[in-house]
Amino acid sequence: MRIAIVGAGAMGAMVAKELLVAAPDTPLVLIDSDAGRLLRLEETLSTASVMTHQRDAVDVVALAGALASVDLVVNAAQY
Repeated sequence: MRIAIVGAGAMGAMVAKELLVAAPDTPLVLIDSDAGRLLRLEETLSTASVMTHQRDAVDVVALAGALASVDLVVNAAQY
C-alpha cells in the first residue's frame, strides 16, 4: 500500500516516522509546498521508500497528479 502525507511539517514528519517504524517497507509519498522542508524530512527518514513532491495543497490539479498512484492520504497540512 502506498501512503501519501500532505504536509511535511511537525505533524507530517511524526506520522511518516511512526508509519516507517510500524511498516518499514511501506512506500511513502511526501507532499509539501516547501522544498527545503521536504529535503530535511527525506534526509531524516533516510529510506529509499520515500518519494517527495513539491506541490501546493490548494492547487487541486497538481495535488491530484501527485496523489494519482497512492492508496491512502493523510492530511497533515496547515489550514
